[in-house]
Amino acid sequence: MALGDVEPALSHAKRTCELEGESARTLAVLATALLAAGKRDEATSAIDRSLELDATDEPNRALAERIRAGRTRTNTLTRLRDIFTRIRRR
Repeated sequence: MALGDVEPALSHAKRTCELEGESARTLAVLATALLAAGKRDEATSAIDRSLELDATDEPNRALAERIRAGRTRTNTLTRLRDIFTRIRRR
């Protein structure tokens, strides 16, 4: 996903769930891949199932909040580029 190859990442996340079963961790990885692929409803479903298995997992709770807030995660390089673009426009 970090390289921008969302579809292969999504395939790998789905396969991991098939091979290892649905655990809080595998479902969180699946939710992250689904979110990156723009499939917010499916990502919400996956992270909800993850939290049902382990509601105390703070990173998963943060991911659920990000999914529900409608924000997509951007990498550091993208955020820096956006900041410099805004600065230049001033």
